[in-house]
Amino acid sequence: MMKTKSLLWLWRLTAGIRAMLFVNCFLGILRISASLAFIYTSKLLIDTATSSDIQHDHSIASLSIVVVILFIIQICSGLASSWFSNQNEVKTKNMIRQRLFEHLLKAKWSGMEVFHSGDILNRLEEDVRLIADALNR
Repeated sequence: MMKTKSLLWLWRLTAGIRAMLFVNCFLGILRISASLAFIYTSKLLIDTATSSDIQHDHSIASLSIVVVILFIIQICSGLASSWFSNQNEVKTKNMIRQRLFEHLLKAKWSGMEVFHSGDILNRLEEDVRLIADALNR
C-alpha cells in the first residue's frame, strides 16, 4: 500500500518533466552503447594493426573513422545528457518547492509551535534536493 502511494506520488510529481526524463534515459543508453561499440571497434583496430595475417575484412582507415565517429557520439550524448539532467533537476526542484509552499500556505499550523521555522525550512530544502537528485540521476 505504501509503495503504491509512493509510486503514484512520484508519477504525479514528474508530470511536467517525464518526456525530458525519458530523453535523458535514452541519451544515457546511447552513450553506454557508443562506449561499448567504441571498445569493440578499438579492439578490432588494434587486432588489425598488429596482425600479421592479411586476410582481415577490416581496413585500418575504416576502423579509425568508426572509432572517431563513436568518440564524437560519446561526447555529444554526454553533453546532451548533462544538459537535460541539469534542466530536469532545476525544473523538478522548482515544481516541488512550489507545491510544498502552496501546501504550507493552506495547512493548519496549530500544534506546530514546537518546531522552529528555520528547522522546517531547512528540512524542506534538504528533502527537495534529495528527491530531485533521486529523480534526475
